[in-house]
Amino acid sequence: MTITILSLDEVFRFLFLMVRLSAMVLPLPFLGSRMVPAQLKVVFLIVLSCGLYPAVRMQKVPIPLGPGHLSLLLLGELSIGLLIGFVAQVMFAGIQLGGELINQQMGLSMASVLDPQNNQQISIVTNFQYILAALLFFSGQAYHWFIYAMAESLHVIPLLEFTAAETALTFLVGLLGKACITAVKIAAPLIVVLILTNIAMGLVARLVPQMNIFMLSFPVTFGVGLIGLGLALPSFLAGVRDLYARLGGDLFALLRLLGGG
Repeated sequence: MTITILSLDEVFRFLFLMVRLSAMVLPLPFLGSRMVPAQLKVVFLIVLSCGLYPAVRMQKVPIPLGPGHLSLLLLGELSIGLLIGFVAQVMFAGIQLGGELINQQMGLSMASVLDPQNNQQISIVTNFQYILAALLFFSGQAYHWFIYAMAESLHVIPLLEFTAAETALTFLVGLLGKACITAVKIAAPLIVVLILTNIAMGLVARLVPQMNIFMLSFPVTFGVGLIGLGLALPSFLAGVRDLYARLGGDLFALLRLLGGG
């Protein structure tokens, strides 16, 4: 029986790889949730790192000279993973922002539930749309783009060879603008319907002043909002699929910029 002992550079190479991958994976839905046990996350990251380790087997990494040097090296790998994972965060932030816009128009801004993913209170509509988008992310195999991006990043940006690119930061700012556009597209149909509903309620209040319009407006707005939310569901799912279809292009465009291409 042969016992293989890992060399010191192999241990550090695996450590740097695992840090980069963890920063890319944890922003994804469900995987970064506090509901997922930490032990399961560690096992998942170890298995993922083992699967991608052959891509960095021949890359040379320096042995850290001390704790301070090691911290700087880990920070560089962490920055790469966070920048790539930021694409997923922005994408889902746009979906959540669209839900918040709908929620305010429906008059449900005070009704919220706990989001275990970010440990904060979010609206009911936002949570509903976020869960649908997350399920579609995995069932539609959009997560494959992130696996491809993980493997490609190891070739485009070898371990410990990251240099900050101003064009990459500009690209990430542009993604924030795209997220706002996504939010407007998601919320626009329902916002238009609810605005027309409010106008109609205003006309009723003028024509029939005896009617207590304040008591009537909330259930009417809420009911119209629920019906509109159901009717707009196919449009919402189609928009999310289109968003995932562009995910690969955004990821690899960012990798080219980070790699100096």
